[in-house]
Amino acid sequence: MSYSSCLNETRDDLVLDTSVFINLSGSRACGQILSALPNRVLMTREASEELVPDVKRERDDRAVLEAQINAGRIEIIDLGAAGRERFEQLISDPERPLGDGEAATIAAAEERGLIAVIDEKRARSLMPDERLASSVDLFAHEEVAKQLGGMKQGQATFNALTHARMAVQEDQRNWAIETVGKERAAHCNSLPRFKEIALETAQRQERQKEGESER
Repeated sequence: MSYSSCLNETRDDLVLDTSVFINLSGSRACGQILSALPNRVLMTREASEELVPDVKRERDDRAVLEAQINAGRIEIIDLGAAGRERFEQLISDPERPLGDGEAATIAAAEERGLIAVIDEKRARSLMPDERLASSVDLFAHEEVAKQLGGMKQGQATFNALTHARMAVQEDQRNWAIETVGKERAAHCNSLPRFKEIALETAQRQERQKEGESER
């Protein structure tokens, strides 16, 4: 594969941002992915409280979270004094304030020495690379690949891309395309250069049709 998860070589504790958990929930393989990870997985109370039931959606992310907590796969943590001070700084930044979930995730990571799993660009810019991971790093983890197998890993990734619009970094693009397949990648508009993928796929399908008609 063209991309290797930055989490493959560490067992440090992870703290997930809200959108990252939404991607796991949207994958429909949340429990299997969390169980496969060799890391302890945490989530701040602030991030967890951003998950509210939505009757318009086909799934209840809050209910999925509660199930993972009850199964012991995720632990909810509270910020200490230093974390609370950092949290207040981040949400009150006069230039570019962060949302509560992102701010709490960064504050907890700094306070406890955790790896922050965050996708939002501004929030990511505030963490050093060695203490930072993304949603794709969870899906691409070698232990997740072993647990799910290639077919289920591809389906879980496709679900997260389509049902939760999982963010993909440019250097993760080829991995995502290879994992879900080019045909399905053409339906994932959260992929970088999505229109390019869709056009290439449409052209390839058209050539295949022309070849079949000539037989």
